[in-house]
Amino acid sequence: MVLHVTFRCAFMALCDFIIRDYKTEDAQALAEFFNESEEGWPGGFTGGVEITPEYVRESIEKDDNIAVLLAFHGEKVVGFLKLTRHWATNDASYVKLLNVHPSFRGRGIGTALLKEALSRTVKAGLDRMDLHTWSGNERAIRLYKKLGFKWVPNTNVYMQNYLPYMAKFPPFKKVITENPDTLYNFEKKLSFAEDGVDIGGRRVFVYEWKEYGFALYADPLSWKVCGVVWPEGRILLLSKEEVLRGIPYEATLELENRGASTCSVALSCTPSSGEEIEVSFPYTVFELKRGEKKSVRTNFRVRSGVREIYTWDEPGRHIVFKVEFNGISTELGLGFRDFEPLNIENIFPHRIMADYNGEILVSLRSKVKEHFSARLVNPLDKSKILAEIKPLGGCMVNLKPSLVNGDVFSTEIEYTVVKGANEYSGYKARVRVPIVKFDKVSWFIDEHRKEIRVHAWGYDAKIRLRGGRLDIYKPDREIIIGGITEAIGPPLWPNPLERLDMKHRVEEKDGVVIVTLSSPKSLGGIAYEKRIVFHPGLPGVELYVVLKNTSNNKLEKIVKIDGWLPHWYHDTITLPLKDGLVSFRVIPGETAPNKYALPAETKEMSETWVHNTFIDGSTLAVLWPKEDLEKMDFSWGRPPSLQYNVSLVPGEEKKIGPIIIVPMKLGVEDVRRIYASLKKETKPVDMNLMEEPLITSRPDPVLLGRGEKRTIELVVKTFRSKKTLGKLQVNPLKDLKIEMMEKNFVLSREQQILKIPLTLTAPDRLGAWNIFVKAQTSHRMLDKYIPVVVYRGSGKVRCEVSKNKAVLDNGYLKLSVDARYAGTVYSLVMDGKENLYSPYPETKLLEWLNPWFGGIRVRRSLGSDDKLWREKWDIKRVSLGDVSGIQVSTRVESEDNKELNSIEILQQYLTWPESNILAIRTLFKNTTNWLVEPKLSYYIFTKPGGELAQTFQIDTGSEKIVWKRFEELYDEPYVVSKHGFAALMGTEKTAILVSGNKNVDVGVMCMEKNHGCHFFLDYGSTEPLKPGGTATILAYLVFTDNKTPIEPYYALKKLQL
Repeated sequence: MVLHVTFRCAFMALCDFIIRDYKTEDAQALAEFFNESEEGWPGGFTGGVEITPEYVRESIEKDDNIAVLLAFHGEKVVGFLKLTRHWATNDASYVKLLNVHPSFRGRGIGTALLKEALSRTVKAGLDRMDLHTWSGNERAIRLYKKLGFKWVPNTNVYMQNYLPYMAKFPPFKKVITENPDTLYNFEKKLSFAEDGVDIGGRRVFVYEWKEYGFALYADPLSWKVCGVVWPEGRILLLSKEEVLRGIPYEATLELENRGASTCSVALSCTPSSGEEIEVSFPYTVFELKRGEKKSVRTNFRVRSGVREIYTWDEPGRHIVFKVEFNGISTELGLGFRDFEPLNIENIFPHRIMADYNGEILVSLRSKVKEHFSARLVNPLDKSKILAEIKPLGGCMVNLKPSLVNGDVFSTEIEYTVVKGANEYSGYKARVRVPIVKFDKVSWFIDEHRKEIRVHAWGYDAKIRLRGGRLDIYKPDREIIIGGITEAIGPPLWPNPLERLDMKHRVEEKDGVVIVTLSSPKSLGGIAYEKRIVFHPGLPGVELYVVLKNTSNNKLEKIVKIDGWLPHWYHDTITLPLKDGLVSFRVIPGETAPNKYALPAETKEMSETWVHNTFIDGSTLAVLWPKEDLEKMDFSWGRPPSLQYNVSLVPGEEKKIGPIIIVPMKLGVEDVRRIYASLKKETKPVDMNLMEEPLITSRPDPVLLGRGEKRTIELVVKTFRSKKTLGKLQVNPLKDLKIEMMEKNFVLSREQQILKIPLTLTAPDRLGAWNIFVKAQTSHRMLDKYIPVVVYRGSGKVRCEVSKNKAVLDNGYLKLSVDARYAGTVYSLVMDGKENLYSPYPETKLLEWLNPWFGGIRVRRSLGSDDKLWREKWDIKRVSLGDVSGIQVSTRVESEDNKELNSIEILQQYLTWPESNILAIRTLFKNTTNWLVEPKLSYYIFTKPGGELAQTFQIDTGSEKIVWKRFEELYDEPYVVSKHGFAALMGTEKTAILVSGNKNVDVGVMCMEKNHGCHFFLDYGSTEPLKPGGTATILAYLVFTDNKTPIEPYYALKKLQL
């Protein structure tokens, strides 16, 4: 079949092309096309390996193809689409690859190929056509939506198109036979967002052709059509979207006869998952009179104890209705998210040592918005617990084992669910706590989640059996390297390995655990196996990839081993370059922003390893072999990504490895020693020592009001066990009056601490100063800067609350908050200038933030998963000691924030009279009956002095980083400080963010120039919060002029309200 297309668009010449099916003789032209298609693909299309005609022929022949379509412009291939049978369901096709030549994009070739693929899907008798893309491919996503694809919620980015079903539906088939373009004339919403409309309490995809009286409803959980409307009838299948396992629920099939006469209906219902779902519905036949509506109900129940389903890469459990409606046969499906009534959400401690005899707290939560009671039995002391489980609620069980031994402490909490007048028994929640040892690795398989958990003294690891993904964590559960996966190509994307359920085998030997994963099927003539060796100590984790050629041809393959580091915590990288070791600071977004910024080839390095440090002091080292290594990619702080080019003759097997990952803390010389052990060499290790400061002030920090006179104490400490003589000198300052400049002192052998009064008089203005203090003793010189902050004036703080809005005015700054605007501080005015950046009263899309409120707003996280803006926020005045201000608060109730259900969040904005400092105080209150991990964050979008900042300074602890945007540069760095201090500089004013909280990260992110640089704060404790507990986050936002030194404000870290 040959399809001729002529296309013209604005600013573009006429483009003629034809679309036809692939022929074997097209392999040469197609290979050239692929080799010219690097641009626009993540990581490139070919990965640097030339695609040959032989490879083209083999890759096409190995798939279960419905169609392989080529677009030609003259003799040149300019477009390609491979349409295969879907990997997971038998009622759909899958666009395995769609590519348009870079020089011919935007000319309608992709649209024409997709429309032809939809036509082939219909001819194959299928109901749906799916594809994958990525979130950065915004232009393509909007095109796909125009053609009927829907973005499946909670995926990145999986899209489904149900137009083939409608094209087969007999009444609509008559319409499109007369006018084929009608198929694409449905009402469209081309927003760059996940799709779905709420109908009957569940999210469905909707297509409407109102002019013709047709509509289609599709269920993204079952991957099936759940309703159809046409001029003569209406059928819609609905039920609750979330259900508890072991409890019966009701599904309703709504039918309506819109025709001119009585019609006959025949119904049957079956489950999709065999014995996992129970359905009781006999074959039913009845008649519907003209205009009659009827609801048919059936009960279903998901059994307890079934495995978890990852609905982003497979359909959920569902029921299927087969319907005969006046001679029209159709099949409708309805899926659900099913959960155990109580799920183990948190265990504390999450790992224990041998002979542990303390308590183990187990937090059990419901993930469904239903009310029920649970009767639990403590498995250790047989005590009974009666818990009322509110919607999205839970309870806690306290286990007190008398003695633990072995590799894993394991027990089961049995419980019964009482719902209404009914009681459902037989539930079990399995508790597993690994027992870590110095000399042995422990492990277990989580059958429900399809994961292997591994635990060593210095690290934990998780292997997901679907796709074989490896994540490694520090003992405090913070990830240190994640997403370690392999791709075999070309092309390297999409990656079929991600969707395969791996065969697995676990072995133990001398305290070492060896996990072997293998693909259940051949991948383009390649048998794939991965071996992961977990050691109790050094060298940590070893990774091997084994490939075997099972085809009859010689194969040239790319193996890409990828992963990611928590780059927001990344501090330094050390690499052994050809000319010697180099170590440099990491600024995420600026350091290695592309694959060419750091060594990309082995010839640029003397040894193949990297040493990473993070701002919390932890380290990670990765070592890898040189053989067959083609490329390395360190961009965005990768570990790095490694690309091996492997050549295999038929029957040949090759092993890549070991790739050694050392997640325990060690220095650069330790890494060199591990690397050298492979070479039978040794290297020396150097050590450094540090001293603590010996001069402090009381109080600390020193805070003064405008014009205030106050006496403080200077404290000098010595660690000598004999008499010390010395002289203390204080350098004078221009504005800050200091009455003592020099003093001799004597410290006896027993005293060791000297306290000297120092009288200060503040100027009549806000500001900050550093007093330089020097102490010359008989054995050494000591010096220290003592920070002094003039932070307030006189007068009062005025706060006005009117309905949902509040204004806070301290005489220097004026702050405005709107509770209906997600509790956001949207305005902060000083000297008549706006110092916050916000789209108030609307919301907008700002890069990855959608919706974007700007200003200051408490968030669930810094990522796109934040949904706290959906909660209802209250607003009121609040006072705390000598500060007063505004409080916005919420009790979390939205289903979008299930993990925080019933948690109270109080966000307070407090200040002093005539102060340039705003205290931001957040209270996270656990008002539940279970353990909760307190995690919150917020962005602060500022405009210091009324302009967007293009310069920042941040303290990473080891150094202060100063960054300035240049006109010709387009970097967008973001930097995290574990030391709680950052500053943004405008032309005249500077904004400073300070926090002394433990577990708080203060950081700066720079967006494109038109949006400037801004603050963020991220709080997360690795220790869960017990019922009744409160976590407090405190930070200070300061605005000052650029002539004032910013360093003294660092002392605000110590200020408690």
